[in-house]
Amino acid sequence: MDEKKAKAFAKVLGGNPWQSGGNIWLVVMDTSDGRVITFSDEVVIEYQSREAFENDQQKQSIIIA
Repeated sequence: MDEKKAKAFAKVLGGNPWQSGGNIWLVVMDTSDGRVITFSDEVVIEYQSREAFENDQQKQSIIIA
C-alpha cells in the first residue's frame, strides 16, 4: 500500500503507518496484550510481541490477495 492509504487505514484502525523499506507501507497495531498485528494490501500478520515483530518471527498470517 502507499503512504496515503496506510495513513488513512491506520487512522481507522488506531494503528501506525510504517514504511518497511522499498516504499512499501504497512499499518502496525499494538494490542493490549502485547501482540503486534501488521496489515498490508496482501497479508495480515500476527506477532507474539514487539520483539518478535522486530525479529520477523511471525505467529500466524492471513493472505488477503
